[in-house]
Amino acid sequence: MRKGSGALVMNKNVSRTGLLALLITIVACQPANTTKAPTKPTGVKSAQPKSPSPSGFAGTDVSPGASALPSTAASPTPSTPASTSPSPLGSKSPSTSPSGVVASASSSPSGQATAQPSGSASPAASSVPTVTYTVSTFAGTGIEGNAEGGPSTAQFRRPTGLAMDQANTLYLADTGNHRICTVSTAGVVTTLAGKGTAGFTNATGTAAAFSSPAGLVVDNVGNVFVADTDNHCIRRISSQGVVTAFAGSGSLGSTDGTGAAASFNAPRGIALEASGTLLVADTGNNRIRRINNSGVVSTVVSTGLNQPVSVIPDGSGNIMVVGQSVHLIYKIATNNSVSSFAGTGTSGFIDGTLTSAQFNSPNGIAPGKNGDWIVADSGNHRIRKIIGNAVTTIAGNGEQGRTDTTGAAAKFNFPRSAVVDVNGNVYVTDENNHCIRKLTPNQ
Repeated sequence: MRKGSGALVMNKNVSRTGLLALLITIVACQPANTTKAPTKPTGVKSAQPKSPSPSGFAGTDVSPGASALPSTAASPTPSTPASTSPSPLGSKSPSTSPSGVVASASSSPSGQATAQPSGSASPAASSVPTVTYTVSTFAGTGIEGNAEGGPSTAQFRRPTGLAMDQANTLYLADTGNHRICTVSTAGVVTTLAGKGTAGFTNATGTAAAFSSPAGLVVDNVGNVFVADTDNHCIRRISSQGVVTAFAGSGSLGSTDGTGAAASFNAPRGIALEASGTLLVADTGNNRIRRINNSGVVSTVVSTGLNQPVSVIPDGSGNIMVVGQSVHLIYKIATNNSVSSFAGTGTSGFIDGTLTSAQFNSPNGIAPGKNGDWIVADSGNHRIRKIIGNAVTTIAGNGEQGRTDTTGAAAKFNFPRSAVVDVNGNVYVTDENNHCIRKLTPNQ
């Protein structure tokens, strides 16, 4: 063999076998390029040139720079390490996942929403402030009884309804004792009206008689209106403690009318509108009723509700209603149409959006400090908050009990009603613990 014109010239005496061995040696000594050829788009013809074989063998379509091995079974194939070269398109975009799928906050090419990265909050959850509450016992020993006195000596029997006046004095329906109490800001309990035994007597103070009073509300001049459930009527306690029948005959019925000409069926919830008219959750009739200042009773909604137990206006003309047996919060619009506001209608416990959250026999609802709603979720033994599009739990771990501590570590036993003061403190009647609990925000 000799050099000539920059090429290898073979001696004519070299055998074909020697030539083949030489070619194999030359090819095997070339460095291998392990860059994977990009996949051709379907239906597009490759424009890549054919590489001529240095040995004169027919070439094959290969990516530029890739070696073409002779098509012989005897040719050794050198092992190649995994490629670490960049893809033909260069560096990956930061929005591309390791699998090559582009992550998106909107939707995938197929139209389906892509999953959010692990650990990211949903829009509903991210908008909910993380305010924690410390739970304490505000009044009542926790032992069933009937006693006035300070916060650690007063006793109740299955308290339910709760209201607050402009001076932050609480008004309590001590249902099992058939009396109405006041509770001062220091937790001192005094009987306002009711003799302590069931009956129907219009009189002053403790000479009057109620039968399982439930919801109550206080107007701006000190009158207290009571849903006297088992007497099927609405009673009024004046600022001087004089008890009268304001609306309802005292007999079960559903008649609209004035004063005693009207009738109710086990009313349990009552609230005051800005105009001074009353709203009544007429539980046994599955209706919401309205009573004007002259005692004229009319029906607001007679269909679409199931066991309404609590009612409250939202300040914009809408009415919020708790449907205990269907585990829902209803909303009655200004045109009196009824819709589900929160809850699935199935008993359970889920924190989530308004349409995915679940309650278990809720009873009370109260407006919060910042446009939110507080719900006494009785069957779940929890206090829930509705803020924006989300339902969260602010206190209670779901177990029956009485534990004063922070947030979800606290325990209740069938909380029934709630009110919120101007500082955001939440007061709750804890029915089966026979006391009033206080939730203080940790801000």
